[in-house]
Amino acid sequence: MTQSDDSGLACRRWCRRPSTASRRRPGEFSERVGLLVAAGAMLLAGCAGGADVEERAGAATSQPLMPTPSAKALPDTVGVELQQVLERWLAAEGLPGVTAAVATPRGWWAGAAGVDGAGQSLVPESAMSTGSITKTFTAAEVLVLADRGLVDLDAPVTDYVELPFDAAGATVRQVLNMTSGFPTDPPALYAITAAVTADLDRDFAVGDGIVLVDPEAAPMGAPGSRQDYNNLNFLVLGELIERVTDGSYAQAVRSDLLDRADLRRVWVQDDETPTAPLTIGQAPRTCPSSTPTGPGCPPAHRPPSPAPAAASPRTPPPSPAGATCSTAAT
Repeated sequence: MTQSDDSGLACRRWCRRPSTASRRRPGEFSERVGLLVAAGAMLLAGCAGGADVEERAGAATSQPLMPTPSAKALPDTVGVELQQVLERWLAAEGLPGVTAAVATPRGWWAGAAGVDGAGQSLVPESAMSTGSITKTFTAAEVLVLADRGLVDLDAPVTDYVELPFDAAGATVRQVLNMTSGFPTDPPALYAITAAVTADLDRDFAVGDGIVLVDPEAAPMGAPGSRQDYNNLNFLVLGELIERVTDGSYAQAVRSDLLDRADLRRVWVQDDETPTAPLTIGQAPRTCPSSTPTGPGCPPAHRPPSPAPAAASPRTPPPSPAGATCSTAAT
């Protein structure tokens, strides 16, 4: 979430001029889009007989979704092998740097390789923008509110949020699973980027992005008729969270999710301030047609590059993950 990147979007602020001399800061201008992982658990289906389905459903609710990871580290030999895999992958992909962690019932491992956008060596605890993974937190928070009876997943989303365009009765559930049919959002996001760049002293709320959607914009389809990955869905859900809780997105996610999961190295900017070690992102790269083997090109068109320097594979893992939250719900 220090992304929302294509990523976060429901905090009261999207970005603000830093207090330091430099205007660059970790997670700033991160994208606000994300994957709806938490809601995926609602899509379970069976094809066996009724009794068998009920028995399996009962067993599923009594078993944890994931086994409890061990608190001990994996053997050194395993850590070395994992670090080598990480470095080979980084070299093959031609990326500047990466961090990774493995948690299993047999033990954990965390490693890092390469550098961030400013050339600073990465360590396992390096906090990065979580980008579209912010959507996972947004979806989970909506489900928490639904579990408390504060949100009806099958009610029109406009029961909770006022929208400048015709939502055609799309429900909260349809917004969650991106079958709302909402208009595509790129024009609005471009306008947001231009507005932020023009006024770095201003705090941008989620609603500031929603109002930029053209009221006459054509829908992508009727609600429930098709699924389209559209950031606008999660901008709307971020606003829903703030309206229902009568507080900020950051406050809701911190109280209901981050603190309860002991995610001490996840932050929602800029309501919360990340702590070192932090990273500076790198601008997207393109593959020029004149030099298809250059940086930013697909691996198939690029010769292997030497593996970058890496942090020690025995460095303790983040607590529990080296990530930061971006300022929005996407």
